[in-house]
Amino acid sequence: MAFATPEADGRPGFYDPADFPFLAVIAARRDALQQEARALLRRLAMRSFWQAENPVSLPGVDGQWQQLHLDFCGLRFAVNDRLAPAAAALIDEIPGMLTAAYYVLGPRSHITPHRGIGPNVLRAHYGLICPEDCRFRVGDEERLWRDGEFLVFDDTLDHEAWNGSDHQRVIFHIDFFHPPEQDPALMAAQARVLRETNIRKLIAHHALMSAAGLRTDPDLMAQVEATVATLTATPEGRARLSQIQAYARTHGYLRG
Repeated sequence: MAFATPEADGRPGFYDPADFPFLAVIAARRDALQQEARALLRRLAMRSFWQAENPVSLPGVDGQWQQLHLDFCGLRFAVNDRLAPAAAALIDEIPGMLTAAYYVLGPRSHITPHRGIGPNVLRAHYGLICPEDCRFRVGDEERLWRDGEFLVFDDTLDHEAWNGSDHQRVIFHIDFFHPPEQDPALMAAQARVLRETNIRKLIAHHALMSAAGLRTDPDLMAQVEATVATLTATPEGRARLSQIQAYARTHGYLRG
């Protein structure tokens, strides 16, 4: 399979993290973020043990991939803020921040080639728990995730990821607008489109979003709550919603 390379249109794949001094606020909280990452892995292990469930693989993923979002383009989750306060505290310190999350890539897992969420945005990964043989490709260039190091890249280019180890890999993930001096109205409009797209696409997640304390635009909240109202119209739905609420209190809003 041929991939579009960064050189094809003059854009670099990877960027020098030193060009983004605001990333230092993430590195300064390395110990607290690693502690939260380990707690996230314990919650995932508890989910599998008590509920007899394995993490569900997403399309384009050969293996397991989990995301605990603090903010996704203006979709905020109160439970995640409570479970991951160190990460939640970073959000307002990142200029042009669009998303912030913990990403867990399971053992022997592969995220197949794909492109990201949109133009004028860069993505940064900060390594927290990175076993050996955790590789990442953007265009024709491969790099390794390492504890305490950043990878900053353009995710509109073809990229893919591998965890060749027998352990889970955890990174702290952010998307941010680049350059930061873009028109604020255009940035707000782009974030709004991404919120709308995900609310429509993740109807099956609406009950979990509500249980996890979703905070976002009133009209988008109304769509989520309409799904929940339909669920609560039957005894079976109310019982299911109670289970989802208990799950959210323990595990937060986890996609994947």
